[in-house]
Amino acid sequence: MKAGRVVVQDANVIVDLIEAEVLEAWLGMGFETWTTDFVVNEIQEPKQKAAILKAIENGHIHVALASEENQRQEFDILLTLHIKWAVSIPDASVLRHAMTTGALLMTGDGRLRKAAEGEKVEFRGVLWALDQLVAEGRLTPCVAADALERMLAAGSYLPRALCQERLKTWKTKVR
Repeated sequence: MKAGRVVVQDANVIVDLIEAEVLEAWLGMGFETWTTDFVVNEIQEPKQKAAILKAIENGHIHVALASEENQRQEFDILLTLHIKWAVSIPDASVLRHAMTTGALLMTGDGRLRKAAEGEKVEFRGVLWALDQLVAEGRLTPCVAADALERMLAAGSYLPRALCQERLKTWKTKVR
């Protein structure tokens, strides 16, 4: 996937990148990274909130907002997605943004991934982000393994088998 591609991230991907201490490395990859105001408001933990607000302030994460003239119509669409796919309003907002912009949706949420599949929206998760960081040389395999372990220690819900596979591969690489 080429740098410069537009991605829209949900809260769990942003939080995982922050907890893994690789958000800045991700933001340096050349992807145009977006989220929504609903997601920004969903993130409440002080360290995480400070990190996302700093990235927004520095212009590294863009925030999609509904325009005032069509806020009601946009919220009705979000409500429809929320009901149809049983996802939260913040998750519906990133799905909607990906649908309208053609962006790659980054999520680890199972329901949101199912909704993206149903709406024919391309999606990837945080493990893919780590793979990209390693492939582009932004992280060494051992640093990626450490980052993944920090995500897991922080309580990230990632597929255990895929995590173990990556940890085994990355940890066998020379530090």
